[in-house]
Amino acid sequence: MRLTALLPLLLGGLLLGPTEPHTPPEEGPALPPSRGVVRTLREIRSEEPGPLLVRLRTRAEQMRTGVAPAEEPRLRRELTWLVQALALRRDAAAFPWEALLQEWSTRRPYWFGASLAEAARTALGRGVLPLVRELDQRATQWQMRLVLHEILWELDPEEALLRATRLLFQEKPRSPNDLLHAEFLGRVLVGQPDPRRHPLETVQRLRPLVDELFRRAVRNTGNRLPEYAWRQAIRGVALRGDRGAVPELVAALMAEARNVLARKQALLSLLEVAPDFTLREVLPRLQADPAVEPVWAGFLEEIRRRYGPAEPAASRA
Repeated sequence: MRLTALLPLLLGGLLLGPTEPHTPPEEGPALPPSRGVVRTLREIRSEEPGPLLVRLRTRAEQMRTGVAPAEEPRLRRELTWLVQALALRRDAAAFPWEALLQEWSTRRPYWFGASLAEAARTALGRGVLPLVRELDQRATQWQMRLVLHEILWELDPEEALLRATRLLFQEKPRSPNDLLHAEFLGRVLVGQPDPRRHPLETVQRLRPLVDELFRRAVRNTGNRLPEYAWRQAIRGVALRGDRGAVPELVAALMAEARNVLARKQALLSLLEVAPDFTLREVLPRLQADPAVEPVWAGFLEEIRRRYGPAEPAASRA
């Protein structure tokens, strides 16, 4: 019997309980600036803004055009310290953050543009929001956009949810290897709304809506998401502990007979969010011919060794 014909039976055997809230690891105390940042701050206190900006742009341009491999760690460290130090100056808000962010929104190295966005958040506080809204566009490089969305979730989660929906389901990837959607799901959205930063009322209101974004991404109707992003969505529902996503996970497991990586992730996510149901109803019905599907067959054998054989509910009735 084909597994696709068993979807109603599989889902009918699952009693879905309430979705458990995701509890991120405890956040430790805020760390003081590193010794390098403190030293850099001391060095630049007497410098005027103009020379500092020249120094910043000069070092960034050196990194962009290429340096000897032996020099790259030192230059990257200097740039990182300099950006952080600028953000911590008393006159930090007066620096031309908009011009800097615009300048590096499409240029490499991408990590430097992302560092500038983080520094602008420190320097401007909520005043960074107009820049975030202005730069959250398809042309902006992906590492900076991740930081922009992290800032938006911190300062305005309602708007962040709207922009997340648009990014995932209306914005096409720039290329088949575009990392934006995958990294957005796996790094930014998976922990939102954050109970450590958002009021309980906000968490209770927005969490089901974010869960639905992940389920919609797992369904991936029309295959709009790149494959890696789709697998990140499948993984994300498990990290969020969303038992309500079991139908989507079962459908993904059944639909992707030729995509071993996606099937592996779907089965692992099912084992995470609904282990008893998966071992009782799903795993016994999964079969693979080692001669035809050696990777999938080996994976199923490994899972059965790890969890032990499970007797289907029908055979115990």
